[in-house]
Amino acid sequence: MTADAFRLYGTPAVEAEPVRLRAGAFSADFVNGNLRTIRHGGIERRRLVMTPYAITRIG
Repeated sequence: MTADAFRLYGTPAVEAEPVRLRAGAFSADFVNGNLRTIRHGGIERRRLVMTPYAITRIG
């Protein structure tokens, strides 16, 4: 991580690589167990940032 990234994010920790799931034209990225993006035909349709707190509030 560069010094600029440290100033931007405030931490030297590097975010984990997303796990991409694909089904036909749809794909979804999971990062640290949270659904991050949903794409259709390569175009981002939804961006979600779910935290454990948000998941418990939905149910």
